[in-house]
Amino acid sequence: DVPDNLPGPKNPSPLDEFILKGMKEARVPRLAALTLKEGKIIREGYYGWANIEEKRPVTRDTLFQLASISKTITACLIMQQVEAGKLGLDADINTYLPFKVRNPGHAEKPITLRQLLTHTSGIRDNWKVLEEYWVKNGDFPKPLGESLAAYLQPMGEYYSAKKSYYSWAPGEKSQYSNIGVALAAYLAEAKAKTPFQTLCQKGIFEPLGMQGSSFRLKGMDQTKIAMPYGFRKKTGAFKPLGHHGYLHFPSGTLRVTAPHLARFL
Repeated sequence: DVPDNLPGPKNPSPLDEFILKGMKEARVPRLAALTLKEGKIIREGYYGWANIEEKRPVTRDTLFQLASISKTITACLIMQQVEAGKLGLDADINTYLPFKVRNPGHAEKPITLRQLLTHTSGIRDNWKVLEEYWVKNGDFPKPLGESLAAYLQPMGEYYSAKKSYYSWAPGEKSQYSNIGVALAAYLAEAKAKTPFQTLCQKGIFEPLGMQGSSFRLKGMDQTKIAMPYGFRKKTGAFKPLGHHGYLHFPSGTLRVTAPHLARFL
């Protein structure tokens, strides 16, 4: 159970008290909140437990998993490659891929990087596959390119004619796609012949001083990562869910601190 006395700032302001009260009501075990003005942090607050069992309070060094906010950093890295002339937004993605990707219902229509980044590619998230292959307390074991090929190519281990693609043609509609963003990340990796995580390290994390930021759990100090929890209504207790990795990791597993995310912003 979350203790009533959630840790917070030493001399809480009315805003701090409002946040702590809201956390209790919403069953949020921890939170980091920053206010930015003209590129500077003008207010920061760290509340609650990064790890309830170990009584570790949230600090400015606590790493949070960003889920889909990871996509902003993934897209920024890809656009760095576009800016450098290494990737074209409107070229057929097969120009860069070591395997072929086409919607089986529209085999004559190329898919472009712009479509991947704007969720108009027609590549579909098959949640049955994506959830079944989540890895608890580890990274997805297969290389990004290998797992995406298995998902997007007929005969692939994760492929489904109905669930890997939508029935409409690329560019025709907009439908949110995690796999599409992961494929965009893999284009950058394939063209640079460098792992996506390394590209982010060199292109974004190092220049911005975002030490400790990573899409991969391997090599991270896991004691600094905020533990994900589920709240059990019946027992009134928080259950630690563990950390996880998944097939389409560039679309959601980035872990960063609040001040580092502010710096990126």
